[in-house]
Amino acid sequence: MSQLLFKLRDYQETAIGSVLGKSFSLIVLPCGSGKSVIMSEITRRHKCKTLILVNKNILVENTARYIESKIYHASSNRKEFGEVTIACYQSLIKAKKVPEFDLLIIDEIHEFNLDKLKFIQRKKTIGFTATPIGFDRADYFKSSSEMTPEYLVPVIYKGSDLVDLNKIKTKKGEYVISDMENEYENKNQIIAEKIKLIKRNYIVVICISIDHCDLMAALLGAYVCHSRRNERELFERNGGIICVVMMVNTGYDFPPIDCIVFARATRSHVLYAQVTGRGMRKAEGKKDLLLVDFGRVIESLGSIYDLDFFNLEKKLPKMRLCPACEELTSKPICNCGFVFLINKTAERKNTFKLDTEVYEGATKISQVRASKHLSAAGNECIKIDYMKDLFTRPITEYIPPYKKAKFFREVGAIDELDFFTNKHYLKIKAVSTYLSGKYLSVKERFYD
Repeated sequence: MSQLLFKLRDYQETAIGSVLGKSFSLIVLPCGSGKSVIMSEITRRHKCKTLILVNKNILVENTARYIESKIYHASSNRKEFGEVTIACYQSLIKAKKVPEFDLLIIDEIHEFNLDKLKFIQRKKTIGFTATPIGFDRADYFKSSSEMTPEYLVPVIYKGSDLVDLNKIKTKKGEYVISDMENEYENKNQIIAEKIKLIKRNYIVVICISIDHCDLMAALLGAYVCHSRRNERELFERNGGIICVVMMVNTGYDFPPIDCIVFARATRSHVLYAQVTGRGMRKAEGKKDLLLVDFGRVIESLGSIYDLDFFNLEKKLPKMRLCPACEELTSKPICNCGFVFLINKTAERKNTFKLDTEVYEGATKISQVRASKHLSAAGNECIKIDYMKDLFTRPITEYIPPYKKAKFFREVGAIDELDFFTNKHYLKIKAVSTYLSGKYLSVKERFYD
């Protein structure tokens, strides 16, 4: 047996042992866990004719760094078979003759239709993936939560409610590109300004399409990476911001990435997990990954640590957007101290219109707007919009007729005419209770 090239971690050794004596095996490990190292050691120990199958150019390059092999890859003008061969699927299916192999290793197996691989004669198959869509079990499995923080950096979630997902249609389980572009059209400038405020070294912005990617790059003065233009090397050398479409979702290995921004929405658990995995690798001086969500992805799909690809229908802990610091968390108390009061019946009698949950805490308000409003029942109300900042949707309170007198006293107005004429409400600085960011019942108002 040849000399071991890498010192294996305990879980890598266990994963290798899990495939012994089986004709088909599946190893599920998160991005950044060293799957290429495991493949290398498997080929070393098996010492048989082995084909390592990948489906992207970048994976051919990455895998070849760890494994001494022949390459079958048309784009590289290399079409050789050997004792160990790394092949790109798109090139292999055009080969006139594919030799028989003892062992087939499939990287990112979730992206392959196994029925279409019957042309590869082999005795044993081992699949690798971080996102086992279509499989109901694994011979070895280790989650992101189990590997953090020893082998992966923790993730910090920040979010925004700028985008209204109800305005974006879906097709075959994913949001329609054109609808997404329309919804983001008037929000791209705001998102770009917020991204510019992020203090990180290597920021990757996930965009909707090539046109959207070029637009965001222009607004940010950023590098670009898509099928028509690739400035990845400049980004890796100089740092800063790079706008991408789909070219970093699998196979991209650059550990210094410390911030990923979703400037798009998605319903794909695979895309969410694969993209986030690009930033969870450890690197010198890197403490965590900042995941900034302008697509309400985390609210929709949950924390990366809670994903269960063997049971995607499982109900996950709800991720809530903190109105005080914009962090997304499933905890009842945000890290900033904001308290989410999970009490579905609280204040039901005193609230003009309820959503589903009551959140209690203090929210700083920069501006307040008031207007007259006619309810669906025909009652004249006062509509109050509490503005946290220019980038966040206002928190709206409706003052019904029977609460007007009390409200006027609280803000120091004599009556409704005095209230709207003299702008007493501009003294209001914060609210203490609101419901799901839409409707609220204010317990206190703070003044100068």
